[in-house]
Parts: sequence; structure tokens; C-alpha cells
Amino acid sequence: MPLFESMAARPEVVGIGEIGLDYYYEFSPPDTQMRTLSFFLEMAARLNKPACLHVRDKSGESRAVDDLLGALRPLAGRLRGVVHCFSGGLEDARRILDLGLHLSFTGILTFKNASALRDVFARLPADRILLETDAPYLAPDPHRGHRNEPMFLTRIFTLSAGLLRLAEPDWSDRLRLNQTQVFGRACA
Repeated sequence: MPLFESMAARPEVVGIGEIGLDYYYEFSPPDTQMRTLSFFLEMAARLNKPACLHVRDKSGESRAVDDLLGALRPLAGRLRGVVHCFSGGLEDARRILDLGLHLSFTGILTFKNASALRDVFARLPADRILLETDAPYLAPDPHRGHRNEPMFLTRIFTLSAGLLRLAEPDWSDRLRLNQTQVFGRACA
């Protein structure tokens, strides 16, 4: 699909995505999703553009995560990117980080029933984390159930700094560096 690549090669395009696998809704068969994902991953690697990755399984399964990691392994060292809206366990986080990717966290981190995710977050290296809104979805507590807004990111930021035991100015600086590592100076 030369049109996609010619558009993606433009200097104002800072990343490829959101691309990935969603086995939760099954809007398209897994093999179709894998073919599409592979196309865009290869293109991102060729163009040296980061990939913003989505992965979602049915509850209690890890098939999408396993398939995503299988698609990423051949590109390890050639592809940078971020798995957005991470809400998995420590083992999945480590497998993703081992491929050189970053993990991004949303308002889910603030949910009362997300203590397991907060435990995972606190055990991750600060230099591999990003924060995001995923607006208009996943508003943090106390705004849960309402439309998410970028201004709510401060709630996620404050909580995450505490989980990592970092002073907020230091955490802000670290996040800026992480963002630059993934998306380059154009987004700093």
C-alpha cells in the first residue's frame, strides 16, 4: 500500500498508529488483524517511526499479547514504540519492555479496583513509562464515568509520581525524556 507509506514518510508524521490487536470485540478475525499489524509494523521499522500499539484480550486470556509479541520479536532493535493503555500483569510488562518498547498508563491506574495494576506500575523502570489520557475514555477517579479531558492527566501524574516515590518535578522531567525517546524532539 504505497499510499500509506508515502503519507507516513512525511516529516510531520511522528508515529504509526494506533495499530495492534483487539481480540476482545472480534470486529475482524485474528489472522486479518495480524496481517494488517505486520504491514504497519514493517512500515514503521522501515521509516524509523515509532509505533503506538493497542492490545486487548478477552478477560483471562493472553492470546492477543502473545500474538503481538510474536509480531514484534523479529523487529526488536529496529522498532521503537509504546503499548498504550497498558493494564496487564508484570510478566506481560516485562516481555514488552524486553523488546525495547515503552508502556503508557491511563486513568485506569487511579481506579479503586486497580491495585494490581498499581503494584505492577510501581515495579517498572521509570525510564520506560509514559502517561496518557486515552480521552474521551477512561477518566481517572474521581471523574470515572464522565468524559475524559486532558486536564485530568494531572491526577494520573500525581498518583504515578507517588507510586514511583519520585518528586513531581523529577517525574515530569523523566516523562519528557521518555516521550522524546519514543517520539523524538518534534513532540518534546
